[in-house]
Amino acid sequence: MSIGTLKTIHNTLVFPHMTYYNILWASTYEAKVKGTCIYKIQEKIIRIMIFSNYRKESRPLFLSFGPLNIHELNFYLIAIFVRSYLHGNLSSV
Repeated sequence: MSIGTLKTIHNTLVFPHMTYYNILWASTYEAKVKGTCIYKIQEKIIRIMIFSNYRKESRPLFLSFGPLNIHELNFYLIAIFVRSYLHGNLSSV
C-alpha cells in the first residue's frame, strides 16, 4: 500500500474522531489525563499503518507520516477558534 493510500485511510477513519468537538473535550482536566491514553492509541495506529516496530519512537513517525498528534491537534484547533473570535468570524447564536 502506498503512503498516500494510508494517509487517506487515516484521514477517513481516524481523523474525524480526533477532531469532533476536540476543543471542548480535549481541553478539560479529565481529557488531559485520558489524553495520554488517546495518544497511545494514536501511536499504535500510526505504527500499524506504517508497519513499524512497536518499540520505535513515535515522534519521527508522526513527522514522516504527517498527522498531528492529539495534543498538537487540540492546540491547532484552539488557535483557529481564537483567531476566528478575534477577527469576528464566529456566528452569533
